Amino acid sequence: MRSISCILLFVVVAMASDNRPQYNLNDAPALFEKFIKDYNRTYKDEADKAVHFEAFKKSLNKINEANAKQSTATFDINKFADYTPEESKHLFGFRTMSMEPQPTEDILHPNTRLSVASLAFNTMTDNNTK
Repeated sequence: MRSISCILLFVVVAMASDNRPQYNLNDAPALFEKFIKDYNRTYKDEADKAVHFEAFKKSLNKINEANAKQSTATFDINKFADYTPEESKHLFGFRTMSMEPQPTEDILHPNTRLSVASLAFNTMTDNNTK
């Protein structure tokens, strides 16, 4: 009984010590100013800064959602937090990245689905004979 109590106490303490950040979106302006300072960001003008601020707020929301899930990963603000979707497309090879796992069958090479029956051996010709 005592060992079960110790294990239960350990689990409760481990769950309570979750250090994954959750950001209050009301603090976004102050967080964005800290981000600009920490990552030495400059923007063309106030309109460009506003566009990147909106992207930053979306990143905060994604960070909160990802950290709320039961996962071993921790998500936080990084140098990409103010990237717009267009900038992300260029960064990730013209493809938006998802935090959700992708099915592996979508990434298999198309030739892995070939069977011997699908090959047209009877149409092959020997070019060495006349």
